[in-house]
Amino acid sequence: MKKQLLIVVLIFSAMFYSCGNKKTENSERDFKRMIVEYQTTSDIMGSKIVENETAWYDQKNNREAHLVKKTTTFMGVTENEETYTITDGEWSYYIDLKEKTGTKTNVKDMQEMAGLFAKMSDIDDLKNMKEAVEKFGGKMLENENFLGKNCAVMEMMGTKSWIYKGILLKSEMGGKIIKEAVKVDERASIPDKVFEVPSGVTMSEI
Repeated sequence: MKKQLLIVVLIFSAMFYSCGNKKTENSERDFKRMIVEYQTTSDIMGSKIVENETAWYDQKNNREAHLVKKTTTFMGVTENEETYTITDGEWSYYIDLKEKTGTKTNVKDMQEMAGLFAKMSDIDDLKNMKEAVEKFGGKMLENENFLGKNCAVMEMMGTKSWIYKGILLKSEMGGKIIKEAVKVDERASIPDKVFEVPSGVTMSEI
């Protein structure tokens, strides 16, 4: 399921890149700041996975950060993971907080890859998200209210997604929740420290 969600997210990236300044209902990130908290529990192949994530979006300064705490229990054995990702408009950082190691990637390279994918998929000339979704065999559904937010709803590659201002709030496949927000705050302030690599972390560049 996570792999399925990753593919959908990659397609989203290409769609948003290709749409540029085009008007796409509920797809444009037309907000200054947003904090989203996710809590997801799932059972996959006998493994129970509990994932808590806090996502900070600062559109005014073109940056975002995600703190993910994940617990996986399989056959009585529990494994904990804690990761931190930061994107500041120039670099994207992936950090393993347990190992105190991380990697950084140039954002422009990632954008070029998304743009190339958009052109290869013939979605760079599409006018809106609806056309892009249908290009991949998906469909847009009626908007739905989720956590008090008017969300665009789409089905693609067997995954149903709820999107608010370009931010994925919920996704499910086969009736099972893959990711789900429990709180959305568009008024909170976000300190600059959130977008800084924690001290003591050894970084390498990709």
